[in-house]
Amino acid sequence: MRLLTGTALTMACCVAALVAPASPAGASPDSGARAGTAAVPAGPHSGLPEETGSLRFDARQDARAAEDPDAHGRFWYRVKDGVFCYELTVRNVATPTSARLHTGSGRTTGPVVVTLRTPARGTSEGCITARPTQTAANADRVLTEQELADFVDDSSGFSIVIRNKPYPQGAIRWRL
Repeated sequence: MRLLTGTALTMACCVAALVAPASPAGASPDSGARAGTAAVPAGPHSGLPEETGSLRFDARQDARAAEDPDAHGRFWYRVKDGVFCYELTVRNVATPTSARLHTGSGRTTGPVVVTLRTPARGTSEGCITARPTQTAANADRVLTEQELADFVDDSSGFSIVIRNKPYPQGAIRWRL
């Protein structure tokens, strides 16, 4: 067994965190799991597409005057086996009241695809398992397999909107 030290250990840890599959909550720290992620189910979702992405954003990405001009942040996501996992970080913005993934890009915001955990203290993360269908009553809380496949096929057709009291139409809105 070879021990890693210094820079090699740091790099190995970072790479392991990025490529490690999600594991059940409560998994031991030695398992390589990212804290706060849910189990990635095997089986019915195994044929769905996969993708990982990350982007930085600021209010200048959208020309609407209603946005907080100083706000910025980062969005990371991974889609694997029918599960959409994400981390959302925002800075220089009044306390967010909601975070949602919408269809639409550029200057248009379409319907809500799914509600994300609100980064009330600046950061939020979560994993959402795609389901075959949704109802009108749960459409903003359920991500369908088709919506997830559309997202992976062309994420530029989606945007994230962070709302707060000073900017109820969107303190931050950025296209993916």
